[in-house]
Amino acid sequence: MNNITDSVKARLRNLARKEKKDYVLITRLYMQEGILRRIGKSKYSESFCLKGGLLLYSISGFTSRPTMDLDLLGINIPSGEDKFRSILTEILSIEAADGLVFDTDSLKLQEIIEGADYHGQQLKVLCRLGSIRTNLKLDIGFGDTIYPGPVQMEYPALLETDPIKISAYSLESVIAEKFDAMIVLDARNSRMKDFYDIYDILTNHRIDQAILEEAIRLTINTRRTILPEAPAIFQDAFSSDPRNQQLWN
Repeated sequence: MNNITDSVKARLRNLARKEKKDYVLITRLYMQEGILRRIGKSKYSESFCLKGGLLLYSISGFTSRPTMDLDLLGINIPSGEDKFRSILTEILSIEAADGLVFDTDSLKLQEIIEGADYHGQQLKVLCRLGSIRTNLKLDIGFGDTIYPGPVQMEYPALLETDPIKISAYSLESVIAEKFDAMIVLDARNSRMKDFYDIYDILTNHRIDQAILEEAIRLTINTRRTILPEAPAIFQDAFSSDPRNQQLWN
């Protein structure tokens, strides 16, 4: 294990220097990758779908703004705390020859607070890479709809390792959930990153309009979002607001 750990740490340092990125960030990304690798190796590989900031960051080739967030959707999996804890412990205990050790005794679960984008469980767990110790956070939601369905992706590993094959959100559903959040917050919206992410996806990826429309419809219906007749975010006053322009820039 020590030889593997020392090799991984050296390669991560070299990668950080080559990409001119912070070593702490690179190490955290590698640890998050370790969670995905273990999910992919487990019998629950189709029960968790990658979503959120890390999905978009990985699709960009890790060139967009870095994220500290790891978000998943749980599908057809028990959400009761005891059973869910048992499943997560089983997954994180899988050997993966990547130098990482997840301290399952440190595993803590907390229900995602009301008012968040979705209902679910927040996982906190200590991850070790040799002497490096990092507390990781993972949000797992339940009940949302992916349209036309989850996609299988090969997550881009930071180092030359076995491919990480996982389930992930369709880009149409990524847009749909961000659009829903924009509608809910409306004039109070200060999350300019949602606007940018939608712009970036539509600019750099081929999106089927009919699929996107259905994904938005299903997401809004699933979350019981009420559509206002004239959302403030589509009005000139919103885009010309100096505060919003500053947030965008």
